[in-house]
Amino acid sequence: MELGLPVELIDTAFAVHIKDRRVDKGTGLSRIAGRMKIDLSQFAAIGDSNSDLPMFRLAGFRACVGNASQQLKQISDYVPGPNTGMALPR
Repeated sequence: MELGLPVELIDTAFAVHIKDRRVDKGTGLSRIAGRMKIDLSQFAAIGDSNSDLPMFRLAGFRACVGNASQQLKQISDYVPGPNTGMALPR
């Protein structure tokens, strides 16, 4: 159901993120790169879920954990073996 709110819900299978639609990890990386006067190609990004995709599309090097989402694995420069990744809470 669309409520017309300026927020987006992202389910990462670990947590549900509620965020402003105008801001994502890519806009954050772009802003810090600009402030530091460092080209985006000089940044490395490490992630595990689709909430990292906007950042991954900008970074020069992309790595993910072994249990990352398939979309993230497809655009990663480095994907470790399948038994690596973030541990889920018990």
